[in-house]
Amino acid sequence: MKKLLIPLIILLLIIGYFMSRGGDHEAKDAYDSLEQPDTEQMDDTTTPPDDMSTPPDGMGTPDTQMPQEPDDTDTTPPGGVEDEAEEAGRDAGQALDEAAEKTEEVLEGAAEKTEEALEDVGEAAREAAEDVKQATEEAVEELRDDDKQNDQPQN
Repeated sequence: MKKLLIPLIILLLIIGYFMSRGGDHEAKDAYDSLEQPDTEQMDDTTTPPDDMSTPPDGMGTPDTQMPQEPDDTDTTPPGGVEDEAEEAGRDAGQALDEAAEKTEEVLEGAAEKTEEALEDVGEAAREAAEDVKQATEEAVEELRDDDKQNDQPQN
Protein backbone atom coordinates (compact mmCIF):
# COMPACT_ATOMS: atom_id res chain seq x y z
CA MET A 1 0.00 0.00 0.00
CA LYS A 2 2.84 2.37 0.85
CA LYS A 3 4.57 1.63 -2.45
CA LEU A 4 1.41 2.60 -4.34
CA LEU A 5 0.93 5.79 -2.35
CA ILE A 6 4.27 7.39 -3.27
CA PRO A 7 3.83 7.19 -7.10
CA LEU A 8 0.25 8.42 -6.71
CA ILE A 9 1.44 11.49 -4.78
CA ILE A 10 4.15 12.14 -7.37
CA LEU A 11 1.59 11.85 -10.17
CA LEU A 12 -0.72 14.34 -8.46
CA LEU A 13 2.17 16.77 -7.95
CA ILE A 14 3.11 16.55 -11.63
CA ILE A 15 -0.48 17.11 -12.73
CA GLY A 16 -0.84 20.05 -10.35
CA TYR A 17 2.38 21.60 -11.63
CA PHE A 18 1.28 21.51 -15.26
CA MET A 19 -2.20 22.72 -14.40
CA SER A 20 -0.73 25.71 -12.56
CA ARG A 21 1.50 26.53 -15.55
CA GLY A 22 -1.55 26.55 -17.83
CA GLY A 23 -3.16 29.30 -15.73
CA ASP A 24 -0.27 31.68 -16.44
CA HIS A 25 -1.06 31.65 -20.15
CA GLU A 26 -4.72 32.38 -19.50
CA ALA A 27 -3.84 35.37 -17.34
CA LYS A 28 -1.39 36.66 -19.95
CA ASP A 29 -3.99 36.32 -22.71
CA ALA A 30 -6.56 38.14 -20.60
CA TYR A 31 -4.07 40.92 -19.92
CA ASP A 32 -3.16 41.23 -23.59
CA SER A 33 -6.80 41.45 -24.61
CA LEU A 34 -7.46 44.48 -22.41
CA GLU A 35 -7.99 47.75 -24.22
CA GLN A 36 -5.15 50.21 -24.09
CA PRO A 37 -5.87 53.47 -22.28
CA ASP A 38 -6.22 56.62 -24.37
CA THR A 39 -2.78 57.87 -23.35
CA GLU A 40 -1.09 54.85 -24.96
CA GLN A 41 -3.04 54.83 -28.20
CA MET A 42 -1.69 56.66 -31.23
CA ASP A 43 -3.87 59.37 -32.69
CA ASP A 44 -4.31 58.30 -36.32
CA THR A 45 -7.24 60.63 -36.94
CA THR A 46 -5.11 63.59 -38.00
CA THR A 47 -5.63 64.69 -41.59
CA PRO A 48 -2.66 64.95 -43.91
CA PRO A 49 -1.80 68.44 -45.14
CA ASP A 50 -3.57 69.50 -48.31
CA ASP A 51 -0.38 71.07 -49.61
CA MET A 52 1.25 68.44 -51.89
CA SER A 53 4.30 70.55 -52.58
CA THR A 54 7.88 69.63 -51.80
CA PRO A 55 8.47 69.19 -48.11
CA PRO A 56 10.62 71.86 -46.53
CA ASP A 57 13.52 69.50 -45.94
CA GLY A 58 13.94 68.88 -49.68
CA MET A 59 13.14 65.19 -49.69
CA GLY A 60 11.12 65.41 -52.90
CA THR A 61 7.50 65.14 -53.74
CA PRO A 62 5.18 62.80 -51.87
CA ASP A 63 4.95 60.63 -55.02
CA THR A 64 8.67 59.90 -55.01
CA GLN A 65 8.88 59.01 -51.33
CA MET A 66 9.43 55.43 -50.30
CA PRO A 67 6.34 53.69 -49.02
CA GLN A 68 6.40 53.28 -45.30
CA GLU A 69 6.22 49.87 -43.74
CA PRO A 70 3.62 49.35 -41.08
CA ASP A 71 4.70 50.05 -37.52
CA ASP A 72 3.17 46.83 -36.21
CA THR A 73 5.93 44.52 -35.09
CA ASP A 74 5.58 40.88 -34.27
CA THR A 75 5.95 40.66 -30.51
CA THR A 76 5.80 36.87 -30.49
CA PRO A 77 9.25 35.32 -30.31
CA PRO A 78 10.10 32.60 -32.83
CA GLY A 79 8.47 29.40 -31.72
CA GLY A 80 6.42 31.25 -29.15
CA VAL A 81 3.53 29.93 -27.20
CA GLU A 82 2.76 27.05 -29.54
CA ASP A 83 6.22 25.52 -29.08
CA GLU A 84 6.03 26.01 -25.31
CA ALA A 85 2.62 24.37 -25.21
CA GLU A 86 3.81 21.50 -27.36
CA GLU A 87 6.89 21.01 -25.19
CA ALA A 88 4.80 21.17 -22.01
CA GLY A 89 2.43 18.61 -23.51
CA ARG A 90 5.34 16.31 -24.36
CA ASP A 91 6.77 16.73 -20.86
CA ALA A 92 3.39 15.98 -19.31
CA GLY A 93 3.00 12.92 -21.53
CA GLN A 94 6.43 11.63 -20.57
CA ALA A 95 5.75 12.23 -16.88
CA LEU A 96 2.43 10.41 -17.14
CA ASP A 97 4.07 7.53 -19.00
CA GLU A 98 6.74 7.21 -16.31
CA ALA A 99 4.15 7.41 -13.54
CA ALA A 100 2.01 4.81 -15.32
CA GLU A 101 5.00 2.47 -15.64
CA LYS A 102 5.88 2.87 -11.96
CA THR A 103 2.25 2.36 -10.99
CA GLU A 104 2.12 -0.76 -13.15
CA GLU A 105 5.24 -2.12 -11.44
CA VAL A 106 3.81 -1.39 -8.00
CA LEU A 107 0.48 -3.00 -8.89
CA GLU A 108 2.23 -6.09 -10.28
CA GLY A 109 4.24 -6.37 -7.07
CA ALA A 110 1.10 -5.94 -4.99
CA ALA A 111 -0.69 -8.60 -7.07
CA GLU A 112 2.19 -11.04 -6.54
CA LYS A 113 2.20 -10.41 -2.79
CA THR A 114 -1.58 -10.79 -2.68
CA GLU A 115 -1.31 -14.09 -4.54
CA GLU A 116 1.32 -15.32 -2.09
CA ALA A 117 -0.80 -14.21 0.86
CA LEU A 118 -3.86 -15.98 -0.54
CA GLU A 119 -1.81 -19.15 -1.05
CA ASP A 120 -0.64 -18.90 2.57
CA VAL A 121 -4.22 -18.37 3.74
CA GLY A 122 -5.37 -21.36 1.70
CA GLU A 123 -2.61 -23.52 3.15
CA ALA A 124 -3.45 -22.41 6.68
CA ALA A 125 -7.16 -23.06 6.07
CA ARG A 126 -6.40 -26.57 4.76
CA GLU A 127 -4.20 -27.33 7.76
CA ALA A 128 -6.87 -26.02 10.11
CA ALA A 129 -9.50 -28.17 8.38
CA GLU A 130 -7.26 -31.24 8.76
CA ASP A 131 -6.76 -30.44 12.46
CA VAL A 132 -10.53 -30.07 12.94
CA LYS A 133 -11.13 -33.33 11.09
CA GLN A 134 -8.57 -35.15 13.24
CA ALA A 135 -9.96 -33.64 16.45
CA THR A 136 -13.50 -34.62 15.37
CA GLU A 137 -12.42 -38.19 14.60
CA GLU A 138 -10.73 -38.45 17.98
CA ALA A 139 -13.82 -37.10 19.72
CA VAL A 140 -16.07 -39.57 17.86
CA GLU A 141 -13.72 -42.41 18.79
CA GLU A 142 -13.86 -41.40 22.47
CA LEU A 143 -17.64 -41.29 22.36
CA ARG A 144 -17.75 -44.77 20.83
CA ASP A 145 -15.45 -46.06 23.52
CA ASP A 146 -17.67 -44.48 26.20
CA ASP A 147 -20.77 -46.00 24.58
CA LYS A 148 -19.12 -49.45 24.50
CA GLN A 149 -18.23 -49.19 28.15
CA ASN A 150 -21.77 -48.10 29.09
CA ASP A 151 -23.33 -50.90 27.01
CA GLN A 152 -21.38 -53.64 28.85
CA PRO A 153 -23.10 -54.87 31.98
CA GLN A 154 -21.46 -53.85 35.14
CA ASN A 155 -20.73 -56.54 37.77
